[in-house]
Amino acid sequence: MNTISYRYNFSIVIGLILSLCVVGLVDAKQTLPKHYPTQFDLDGYVDKVDIPKQVIYVSGYPLKMNLETTAYDLKGNKTSLLNLKNRAKVGVQLFPYVKGQERVANKIWVLPPNYKLNYKPM
Repeated sequence: MNTISYRYNFSIVIGLILSLCVVGLVDAKQTLPKHYPTQFDLDGYVDKVDIPKQVIYVSGYPLKMNLETTAYDLKGNKTSLLNLKNRAKVGVQLFPYVKGQERVANKIWVLPPNYKLNYKPM
């Protein structure tokens, strides 16, 4: 009787430890390197970058760009907006909203492949 009880308790303890490990791994994947901002106004996939029209489409949202719009690669280095590939995961910080005007992208960060997107409605 005691042997069965110990095996049962042991299996429960092992199960709890393994489940906590899995939760820890999932949470660790969300941690971004220190050079990334702590939050984004919008994240998603690049659909299209239209330089002549100064528009980037992120998960269907058209965002205006201007001369101050900056893109950053995975290492935190500035990169050309032309280097943003279609279907790349990105996080976007927007300029402060001005009523009656379009949303303008300030900084665009390429996100790691394991980053879980948090789609936010605008």
